[in-house]
Amino acid sequence: VGDGDGLGGKVFVGRLSTETTVRDLQSYFGRFGVVSDVYIPKAPHSAQHRGFGFVTFQSELAAAQVVSVQHEINGHSVAMDRAVPRKDGEE
Repeated sequence: VGDGDGLGGKVFVGRLSTETTVRDLQSYFGRFGVVSDVYIPKAPHSAQHRGFGFVTFQSELAAAQVVSVQHEINGHSVAMDRAVPRKDGEE
């Protein structure tokens, strides 16, 4: 018996401020469930990140609940959505 909708526990977090770090996301989203991974891709040829990231929860249910409400991180309203796994061959 699963605890979610089959999309997994990964969520997309967009519109991150340039100051936002992996630790910020771990701390913030850890209040909603156990966070197993946080990834913020860096911009090519830059120390800055690309303004979005991914947070993976151990529970699909926690991920579904997190995306259903508005969040503000480091003073910025962020965009939230479920991360849909890429199909093989997609880039």
